[in-house]
Amino acid sequence: MSNNVFEVTEDRYRDALKLSEYAFQYKVADDEIEERMEQYRKYHSIYAIEDEYTQEIVAKAHLISFQITYHQQIIEMGGIAGIATYPEYRRKGYVRDMLIHCLKEMKERGMTVSVLHPFQVDFYRRYGWELLCNLLSIKLTKHDLQPLVPAEGTIRRFTKEEHHAEIEQVYHQYALQFSGKLVRHTDRWLQEYDEGTIALYYDEQKVPQGYILYGIENGKFVVEELVVLTEEARRGLWNFVCQHDSMVKEIEIHTHSRDPLLYLLKDPCVRTEIKPYGMVRIVDVEKFLAYCPFRWDVAQGKEVKLQITDPFAPWNERTFVIGNKEVQAKDSCDEEEGCVQLSINTLSAVLFGYKRPHEMFELGLIQGPPEAVAVLESLVPETHSYMIDYF
Repeated sequence: MSNNVFEVTEDRYRDALKLSEYAFQYKVADDEIEERMEQYRKYHSIYAIEDEYTQEIVAKAHLISFQITYHQQIIEMGGIAGIATYPEYRRKGYVRDMLIHCLKEMKERGMTVSVLHPFQVDFYRRYGWELLCNLLSIKLTKHDLQPLVPAEGTIRRFTKEEHHAEIEQVYHQYALQFSGKLVRHTDRWLQEYDEGTIALYYDEQKVPQGYILYGIENGKFVVEELVVLTEEARRGLWNFVCQHDSMVKEIEIHTHSRDPLLYLLKDPCVRTEIKPYGMVRIVDVEKFLAYCPFRWDVAQGKEVKLQITDPFAPWNERTFVIGNKEVQAKDSCDEEEGCVQLSINTLSAVLFGYKRPHEMFELGLIQGPPEAVAVLESLVPETHSYMIDYF
C-alpha cells in the first residue's frame, strides 16, 4: 500500500459504482447491477482513497487484467479505467497517487504494459502513457456502394445469442498481425455485440476468413469492426455491405488507419476522419524488451545504449544496452558512451510502432548522437499498432 491508497473489498463495490455513476453521469439499471458486480469480482482490482473523517470512497481507479498482442506474441496488460473523484476532492493529487500505486501493482503482477482511454491526452502523458494507434472512419453514401470483383464464398450472419467460436478464431488470427490488439475471451465477446450483428465470410472450402460487426438504424449502416484474413474476404464483405444499397442512405466504417479498403473503392475521394485512440505505457522496460524481436541482422552487430527517464516508475530509470543479440541493463550511462536519451512515453510509442525512432529524433523527443539513433532505427522492427476495444 502506498500513500493513502487501498484496495476496495467486495462489500464496498457498490460505493465504487456510486462514484462512477456520479462522475460519468449515468445510472446502472437495478437488474444490471449484479452483472456489474460479477465483472468487478472476476477482472477488476479497484484502488481508492477515502475521506479520513467519513471513510467515504472519494476517489478510485480500476485495474483490469487483460492480454494484448505484440509481434505475434501474447503479453500481460493492465487496463486502467473508471478513474473518478468527487468534485470537492479534486486537485489534491489523488489521481497521481492512484496511478503510481497501479504502476507498482502491475509490475508486481507481471503486467509489462498498460493501456487506458484518456479523458485528456496531456494529463496521462505526464505519467508516462503515450498514444497507441490511429483509427480511420470512412463515411460514405449509398452512391459509393459499388461492388468489387465478386468473391466466391458465402456469408452467414450471427447475433449475440448465436455467437460462434469460429468468429473468435478469425479475430485471434487477425489480432496477431498487430501490436496492441486485445485478446478476447468469450465473455468479452458477448459484451462487444451490444445490439449488433456479425456477418462472417466463408471461402469456397467453408473456412471462415473475415467478418464485420455492424448495425443498421434509421437508414444508417455502421461497421464497428472490419476483420479480414484474405483479400477475398475483404471483397466478399464489402460486396455484402453493397447489397444494402436499397435499405440505407449513409454508411460509416471504422477500421485502422492503414486499412487498404479505401484504396479499393471505385471513388476513394470520400469523407474520412483519422483520430488517435488509446494510450499505452511500458510498465517494466527490462521485461518488455525481452519480447521485442530486434532486427539483429539489419544492425550488423552494432549496439545502442538507451537511457530511460521514468520518474513515476523509477525501476525503469536505467540504461539498456541493445546489441549482439541481447539486452543488458546497467544502472548508469556516461556521457562519453554516446547514450540515446528518451522518456518512457517515447520508448512506448516507438516500440509499439506509433512512431519511428528517426521521427522522434526529428521532434526532439530522442536525444543523442545521430549515428546512435541510426542504430536504434535499424534495430527496432516494424509493427502496426491497433486497438478498437474500449474498457
